[in-house]
Amino acid sequence: MNASNGKPITVEEIRALAQKRLPAYVWRYYVDGADDQLTTLRNEEVYKSLVIRPRILRNVSAVCISTKIFGKHYDIPIAIAPSAYQRLAGYNGEIDVARAAFARGTNICLSSNATTSLEDVAQALPSRDLKYPKPWFQLYFVRSRAITKELITRAEQAGYEALVLTVDTTTMGNRLHERKNPLKLPANLSMANMTTIKGGGASKGRLILNAKTAEEASKIEREHSDLLIDSALTWTETIPWLRSQTSMKIILKGVLTAEDALLAVEAGVDAIIVSNHGGRQLDSVPATLEALPEVSDAVKGRIPVLFDGGISQGTDVFKALALGADLCLLGRSALWGLAVNGQQGVETVLNILDRELWRTMALSGAASIQAISRSMLGVRKADQSCDNGGLEYAIYQHQFYNSDPPHFSSFDADYFHTAEPTFEGITSCIGIQPGTDYTKPFTIYEGSPSQMWQYKAVDHRAFLYAPETGTYKVTIPNSDEITLIWFGENALSSWTRQNADLEQDYPGGTSKSFSIDLEAGTYTPFRLLWANAQGELNFIAEVKAPGGNVIVNGDGSDNKYFVRHTCDGSTPSFPAFSEGG
Repeated sequence: MNASNGKPITVEEIRALAQKRLPAYVWRYYVDGADDQLTTLRNEEVYKSLVIRPRILRNVSAVCISTKIFGKHYDIPIAIAPSAYQRLAGYNGEIDVARAAFARGTNICLSSNATTSLEDVAQALPSRDLKYPKPWFQLYFVRSRAITKELITRAEQAGYEALVLTVDTTTMGNRLHERKNPLKLPANLSMANMTTIKGGGASKGRLILNAKTAEEASKIEREHSDLLIDSALTWTETIPWLRSQTSMKIILKGVLTAEDALLAVEAGVDAIIVSNHGGRQLDSVPATLEALPEVSDAVKGRIPVLFDGGISQGTDVFKALALGADLCLLGRSALWGLAVNGQQGVETVLNILDRELWRTMALSGAASIQAISRSMLGVRKADQSCDNGGLEYAIYQHQFYNSDPPHFSSFDADYFHTAEPTFEGITSCIGIQPGTDYTKPFTIYEGSPSQMWQYKAVDHRAFLYAPETGTYKVTIPNSDEITLIWFGENALSSWTRQNADLEQDYPGGTSKSFSIDLEAGTYTPFRLLWANAQGELNFIAEVKAPGGNVIVNGDGSDNKYFVRHTCDGSTPSFPAFSEGG
């Protein structure tokens, strides 16, 4: 905290104050995720794996952090996500949060499960210039169309301009702490938008979550069917039905894949929110920052891509914007401000993020939101400070001949355990591009002999550094004739064609991929063996990190994530070529 006045100057400090002030059961309700909470934690940790690549000598004398969504002005590219039961945090709950957002020139999305009615929130907001947005309303689509329609109508009549349909809650997530300590609203609070649910109660989905037996869950489902979230929603029926009920913008919240992003565009929704519900629904899904690049790439700017998940610093906002977000949404961070000092506390959170983002942009050479690009991000590199970078490789002559399909069926990787290489070297590049002229001698890597490549093979080996924790996608887009990849212990000395993690043969037709989970900061043994028979030749390999960055590629550029050994000697040794390695 600021030593001069004791006031918090970071969102993390506000979070710590909130934990001290909130009742333990409220704190746990807000922070807990589903199952092992891997996704909840990952949402926050993933930002650390990305580094900012600042640009210099750019005019940043007037940094502008404003943006527009649906043609409406936002002073900052940060708004407030929907979150339930805000009056549990104290003060005036949803009203304080909404007023803070309006005071800072941004917007809120009110939860269906608010403890203040949508009408009361709308009436409590001050009027402002029409260039700014009106509030949004988040909708849980319940089985009773009459109740769902009533909520939509009420929101539109109260002046809300967008309907945010949450689509990742077909059932309640498995929140273990909540199952052991069921949440019950105090008698003075209720789910104010659901007038059939009285004070002291809980949502019917939560009752099912806390049911002790399948029979009890079935009984609750029979008795409260109308109020349970509809798990039968579809693209072909749901979006058209919503369109028939309202003129509000329709936004889908809970998109994590490129496939669903494309379907959302095709369905005609107005925007999507990349969200995993704060890790409170399905555990082990990607962190939202990991999902953001593929969603943004799929949408291609046709509709706004909004984003939530783990934001606590201005650099987090910068990274999300760089990966394709048009607007970032705060969930828990806004609640911490509310718990500490009501409306002023939420404004403090927004002010902190405002100044941190402004400073990050100024120091990174981005004078506007539009100037922030994916090229301004990188991932942490391997330690190559002891002249250990790159891959070892060996070139072989071999006796395996191509054949009619299955092509190269006689190829035996075991041969290369003991075969004598014709050349050994070190490379930071990997691969041969399609279209390479195979009729003339050429060097595969710098320093290698120029030669013809009929009946040749190249064995590559190194340790791949993982810059972040998560699932890495390994792909061989094309191969002529055969490419095999091994990861882990098999890559050291026990590699065979049968235990390869990935094989691509001519004619590939389509790329082949597999996934591997790696921990940040670790070095994993890697081996790639390519062999050619005759005629045209190529091989390409790609490794994509969880955040979407390509850390291994075959485009001829240097790969900064391979080392032949670690500087501290912590990696095992590869056997010598021709001696099992």
